[in-house]
Amino acid sequence: MSQYNLEELYKKRKEITDAIEKYCEYFLTHFSERDNPEYLEKEKEYDQLNIKAQEIDRTILLAKDPVAMSNKIDLRTIENDICTKYYIFLHETDICIGEIGYRGYHNESIFGDVGYSIDEEYRGNNYSYEALLLLSDWLLKNGIDSFIITVNKNNIPSIKIIEKYGGLLLGEEGEILKYECKTVRLSITDQQIKTM
Repeated sequence: MSQYNLEELYKKRKEITDAIEKYCEYFLTHFSERDNPEYLEKEKEYDQLNIKAQEIDRTILLAKDPVAMSNKIDLRTIENDICTKYYIFLHETDICIGEIGYRGYHNESIFGDVGYSIDEEYRGNNYSYEALLLLSDWLLKNGIDSFIITVNKNNIPSIKIIEKYGGLLLGEEGEILKYECKTVRLSITDQQIKTM
């Protein structure tokens, strides 16, 4: 099991998050004083807190089991339920290669929208597509039967991923294409990823 104490990590994360919120309140109420040395010092302190928050978040991600995994990638999240951000790690490593996000809209037909990004050096390996399949399976297991993806017309690689997934083009608005994707339950293998 994990060498980390998740309860302690979450407690520390909460303390830092609360401190960051206080700094944000200060910045909002003292915005006109941006050139003031005290304001600049608080900005430095705020930046340091954000670095600590990122370090704790990374430790939490590595301490928790993935919410979904294949033999190529793992999806990890800090939250325990359906949330807005999942980090994409190379399978069973501490190497984070990107993110995939879900923003839900809870109305009569439960759906939300999905967005993803892979760090440039890891592109071209089907990681976005595989992350989309894993997230889809995870969403379906949690009662969500479809989602929307919007993409710029010029983003040909992302359009290919969406179409490979089976996204249905709903329409376009200016330079943006809007697709609906049904969630699917899959058992993913390397062979399926290469041939789909």
